[in-house]
Amino acid sequence: MFHAKVKASKFLPILKRLFDYKGRTVYLCEGETAHISDYWDEGCRAYPVLFNPITGMRLLNQWELLFKRQEENNPYHADIGTVTLEPGIGLAEHVYSGTRQYLRVTLHPTEDRTEWLS
Repeated sequence: MFHAKVKASKFLPILKRLFDYKGRTVYLCEGETAHISDYWDEGCRAYPVLFNPITGMRLLNQWELLFKRQEENNPYHADIGTVTLEPGIGLAEHVYSGTRQYLRVTLHPTEDRTEWLS
């Protein structure tokens, strides 16, 4: 599993516009699935969006097809669960963790990460 803190200089301006984010921290991950916690949990929350990394970060509206809501230990039906990533679909999240915030990008393992790492 790949995980790195990157500059992502080519994509950071686009990501900042998506989330109105003023920082520089981007964590790049890979995986076929990603855990989503789109609800306030003791001062933490992640705002997720799906995008196409091949076509210049075009947003995708495929949550219904790719998101599986966690039913166990989720009595209020909060937006918590797993997103299945496919080639051509990436996940970007603006993560708040207390007073700290950052952007996390998860790409499918088959995606080319060289542009993100340069």
